[in-house]
Amino acid sequence: MKLVALLSGGKDSCFNMMHCIANGHEIVALANLKPSESSHKYELDSYMYQTVGYDGIKYISECMGVPLYQNDIVGDCIVSGLDYVPTKNDEVEDLYNLLLKIKTEHPEIEGVSVGAILSNFQRVRVENICNRLNLTAFAYLWRIEQPKILRDMIDSHLTAVLVKVAAIGLDASHLNKTLGEMYDYFMELLNKYGNNVCGEGGEYETFTIDCPLFSKRIVVDDYEVNKYGEAFAPVCNLRFKKVHLEDKNEKPGLTEEIRELLLDNSNFKHLEIIPPVLSKSNNKFIKFNSNEINENSYNNNMMSIYNKEPYLVLSGVTASKNYDNIQDETKEVMEIIDETLKNHNYDWSNVILMTVYIKNMSEFGNVNNIYKQYFSINPPPRVCVSVNLSENKNISIDCVCSNTPTDKKQCMHVQSISYWAPANIGPYSQSVVVNGSGFIAGQIGLIPCKSELPICDTEEQSLASETKMSLHSLENIISVLPFQMRNDSVHCTCFVTDPSYFLYAQEEWKNFMKSSVPVNFVCIPTLPKNAKIEWQLILYNKNNNLVTYSDEEELALELELEDIADNNDNIKDDTKRECLEYKCTETIDEKFIVETHAIRKTTAFHFVSSVQYKDCEEVYDKNVLEKSSDALFNGLSKSIQSLSMKDNGIQLQVFYLDSTPKSIIHKVINDKCNDIHYYGSDKSLNTSISLIPVVSLPNNTLLSLHFYGFN
Repeated sequence: MKLVALLSGGKDSCFNMMHCIANGHEIVALANLKPSESSHKYELDSYMYQTVGYDGIKYISECMGVPLYQNDIVGDCIVSGLDYVPTKNDEVEDLYNLLLKIKTEHPEIEGVSVGAILSNFQRVRVENICNRLNLTAFAYLWRIEQPKILRDMIDSHLTAVLVKVAAIGLDASHLNKTLGEMYDYFMELLNKYGNNVCGEGGEYETFTIDCPLFSKRIVVDDYEVNKYGEAFAPVCNLRFKKVHLEDKNEKPGLTEEIRELLLDNSNFKHLEIIPPVLSKSNNKFIKFNSNEINENSYNNNMMSIYNKEPYLVLSGVTASKNYDNIQDETKEVMEIIDETLKNHNYDWSNVILMTVYIKNMSEFGNVNNIYKQYFSINPPPRVCVSVNLSENKNISIDCVCSNTPTDKKQCMHVQSISYWAPANIGPYSQSVVVNGSGFIAGQIGLIPCKSELPICDTEEQSLASETKMSLHSLENIISVLPFQMRNDSVHCTCFVTDPSYFLYAQEEWKNFMKSSVPVNFVCIPTLPKNAKIEWQLILYNKNNNLVTYSDEEELALELELEDIADNNDNIKDDTKRECLEYKCTETIDEKFIVETHAIRKTTAFHFVSSVQYKDCEEVYDKNVLEKSSDALFNGLSKSIQSLSMKDNGIQLQVFYLDSTPKSIIHKVINDKCNDIHYYGSDKSLNTSISLIPVVSLPNNTLLSLHFYGFN
């Protein structure tokens, strides 16, 4: 792509340009915002822009042979919160106007290079502008460890000098020193005071005087120092008084050695890929004998609702009639959700997780075109997979909502291209944290810096590469959230597109997590971009919950959990993860094996239960389905009683073989829910029920479920 680079003159903006070029892009314009002459200021107090050294930007433009566009900063920081919407007289609009001007003169530009490392404030605002101008943000430095970034800058021959210091341990004597001269001292300050070695806390600012992209180097002949602020940590900056440009012997551009150093940041290069041995000879597809079933008698437009504050859950939302195209069908489904939200005093900002099931993944773009119209700046995390819906249905949606105030929710919506994790390939966020829970969007194995799946020679290599990459991205997303992945994960759904992948996915998850987490492994027809595997994770940590307990309540809860663990052989008290873990395997009538795995973390609970058919044949019938359902829900009932769960189960997801008529599965599941009671209560499972048809389940499994909620 042809890009415009946001250029402050500092190390980060120049180093990100180097990464853009290493990844095959071209810088065709430079953009800089500076203080207006009327302000008579050399530096502005702005979270958005670095202005120290702005008068040297013209030299970088000359050294690169790339045109520079500069505008004055006339706005102020009016929107100070993390989220941003276009606001008159805000300083962000100055950047919008500048990029609009550049794009008008350079219509070939498709993206923006931005040197953000840690600042969500800056990233969110640049992404907002890019969305409005139909541009892609490229932030290759995003979330890379700062010592590594600094070391890579030095090793790739980027030379930047300090032009401002504002932290303990730094003073005027450090001005005009290079990163190479300061590296060891920065590491000392990191160990001693916790300083950000890349200056992400405002510790220092730099100006780049040379890098491989320059045909000339900038030589500072004379400068003046300004000093102000506290004596123990004075703020000092320098201003160039005289500089000249010096020719370089080497041609501008990246050597192969430097290019390899930069691209080594790609996570994909660090993953050990060992292709599995796949055997399809033992795959069995069990089919339901539906000769005597009349599906026309079933009303498949039935939506299942759970409504008890702070949650509203809608499952199985489908259109009321048939449509010629999926856009109109999607619009009706979204309108049904919209009306239901309003009827229960909710709106789209309350949605915290969407699961979209479509019949044909080739309609992914058409669905997104309608779907995105209902969300604003932070759409909720989403899972989108293909399933074999009823004959006249092309889309079905599940929707989880919370009426928790927006300022009490933490949303991670990264749209920039980076090495960190994939930017969204649809209108959704990577994650949301609310009421102690973290909901993560489904992750497929995209290489983040390319937004493409790995290109491999064999199916086995593709599966291994995608699995490693998707799990790594999942871990990177969680690393910036208030959770510990291996301690706080409470449920995972793994979607694969071939049943021969089950064993490999199970082993990789086990090796990757190194902790026991309830998981549903399911096979569905297709995934976005024809991926082979996708993971969707839910986490919980009581410290992220809005609910506060008195000392007496905390003690009572601890005693309750200890008593539960002491009186049930199937329960393990995992103190490290702060949870109770329930595991039970039973054989029923010598035909069915029921496996139940549940986790209770204080007041949150997640159950995964499955029933295997030992006498597996190619065909099963209603009688077998009812008996297996009895066994499955009896296992669930025992686990609910064992973990003392009360009546706040918000959703029951049931994965069933898609050959099973929905009319039968719906009746069977609803009957079973009515028969199960919570601990110490005569209330049955009054929960939102999501029935999900799948191609196959592991180990001759007929049914698998996920039931979750809060005490």
